[in-house]
Amino acid sequence: MIGILNIIGSSIKKGTVVPKYKPVANFVGAPTTLNQNNTVDFTDLSTVDPLGPAITEWSWVFEGAVPSTSTVQNPTNINYPTPGLWDVQLTATNADGSGINLKTEYITVNEFVPPFTVNSFNIGNYYINVGEYQDTDFQLGSYGINL
Repeated sequence: MIGILNIIGSSIKKGTVVPKYKPVANFVGAPTTLNQNNTVDFTDLSTVDPLGPAITEWSWVFEGAVPSTSTVQNPTNINYPTPGLWDVQLTATNADGSGINLKTEYITVNEFVPPFTVNSFNIGNYYINVGEYQDTDFQLGSYGINL
């Protein structure tokens, strides 16, 4: 504690100032670039001065994700169903206050592109199987040409 003097009129009073040690919010997510309908795990890296009270609350906001919020320290399996650039915010709180960290466009979600492979070419049956595909619902299909 730090002693200070407050001068009020002609009298002198001695008081104390109690320092506040709010958290410094910080985090990482992995992966930060992914295809839609995949998940990200987040790790809290928030710090507080050793003299300050421990962090007791975490509040996360995941733009574009399911779920869109969390109150656990290290949320996992946060799903991103829609392509885009998405913000993530963490608020870390202790008895002295809160620290906020907003990372803009932190998560990059790419559109799912179905795999395409050519697997046969048969002129004898007058059908050319050009290839197979898998759509966004993971349904298999094939492309072909009847001659």
